[in-house]
Amino acid sequence: MIYKFFKYYFCEKEKERERENSAIQDRIQVYKEFIKNVIHPSIKDEKIDDINDILFRNNLTHENLMNHKKSINFLMGLLNDQREKNYMMHTDYEILSREMNFWITDFDTFKVNKELRVI
Repeated sequence: MIYKFFKYYFCEKEKERERENSAIQDRIQVYKEFIKNVIHPSIKDEKIDDINDILFRNNLTHENLMNHKKSINFLMGLLNDQREKNYMMHTDYEILSREMNFWITDFDTFKVNKELRVI
């Protein structure tokens, strides 16, 4: 009876590990697609190919961990640059809309007028 219990327990644990492994493999595929489709076209840099190699290498060495750290810092820098660009675009839009409202009276009514949009 104890044998059956342990056999059942270990079989269930093995199935659970297989499910976790497949979930991790799915996440890896999503990240690969993300890097290939989103990050890679936006940056014309040779470093992205190195990041792909580093991220999906399976060996755990000190050098590989340091490369992970460098690549994460590089990607965080890209993220911060993109946030800064988005913030600047938003502030430019706000400034221009305020300028238009200041210089053109009833700019909001012109903005929603369908006849003026066609022109």
